[in-house]
Amino acid sequence: MEIKLSNQLEGFKAIMSTVVGFVKEGSLEFKPDGVYLREMDSTQAVLVDFRIDKTAFDIYNVTTPLKIKMDFERLSNYLSNMVEFACLNVNENNVEVAEGSKKFAFRTLHAGNEDPINLPDFGLPFSMNTTWLTMAINDAKLIAEETTLNLGNRVLKVSCHSPTSEYDVTTPVDSDMVAESRFNNAYLQNFLKASRLSGTIQAKMGNLTPLRLTLTNEKFKLEVVIASMCDVA
Repeated sequence: MEIKLSNQLEGFKAIMSTVVGFVKEGSLEFKPDGVYLREMDSTQAVLVDFRIDKTAFDIYNVTTPLKIKMDFERLSNYLSNMVEFACLNVNENNVEVAEGSKKFAFRTLHAGNEDPINLPDFGLPFSMNTTWLTMAINDAKLIAEETTLNLGNRVLKVSCHSPTSEYDVTTPVDSDMVAESRFNNAYLQNFLKASRLSGTIQAKMGNLTPLRLTLTNEKFKLEVVIASMCDVA
């Protein structure tokens, strides 16, 4: 099975960099209409899900579905060394990542019986500017390891505090929902590695619920569900 990316290579790199920040190994599923992944991190605090449409690829020779367990960190590292394009040759035993005469190859992993993971749905939807959230989380990490998201009066407030400092910033949102929950900054930052995919983040959150974040465009869709820290202070 052979696939090739050139124009969409940077998007694939961004998605894999985000995935590796949560999950070091797991299964990629190659279907005739595109590439899929859904995995939970080892602490079960984050679920990551993505789809890459077949139209993102210059070559996509997949006629029979193939699910391969692999080392995502190796794949991401090898992709990061591809400059203009990347060709992937995948079978049940090996993965090859090549550009011209340069080729990396690594063995696939043994896949046991895996229970399907359902993508949870909860809370009400709202959206926010990707650049704004990136700025807010970059600021918040200077103060604390956790950030509180508060929705009310059609405003989203991002805030955090430490024994000696505090920070908050607000932005209008398209939701009348009232909710508050607290999340790990490192998880939020890791999701935002893929910010190049879209200028808008679609989100869902309820009171003391996990946070569901989505970046999507016509070629890629990346979603993560991040567990709440529960006891908002």
